[in-house]
Amino acid sequence: MRVLAVATLTAALWLILPSHAALAQEKAVPKWEYAELSFRGSPARPAGKDKDGNEVPAVEGTLNLRWAAGTEEFAVKEWSELAEKLKLTIKKDSSPTSQRMQVLNGLGAAGWELLDRQVPTPGVAGRAGTPVTNMLFKRRVP
Repeated sequence: MRVLAVATLTAALWLILPSHAALAQEKAVPKWEYAELSFRGSPARPAGKDKDGNEVPAVEGTLNLRWAAGTEEFAVKEWSELAEKLKLTIKKDSSPTSQRMQVLNGLGAAGWELLDRQVPTPGVAGRAGTPVTNMLFKRRVP
């Protein structure tokens, strides 16, 4: 009698458990959040003279950054501003290149993974006359 009860219970569990495993797998499907970071910059140009000897004024370098995610989108002019908006900690007294690396490291620490990077083709200008770099990120959401 005991052997029959154990066999019946084992058979019942064998039939029931696979369906629970399938439900657990369906619930375990990962969900992702996507974001795009776009930036364009133009280098500074010192004052000087053109080929005809006319004075050419100095031009300051510019940087335009745009972050777009599912719930937010904004544009800023410096890497430190981007870090502040994204609540990332960086050293503000470092160079722009160092700040960019710190922002990317902060995004990685926040779970963002780089999926794709589109760099400008040499000689091809974007909307504002300067090349644009686009970076597509994703991170897993609970």
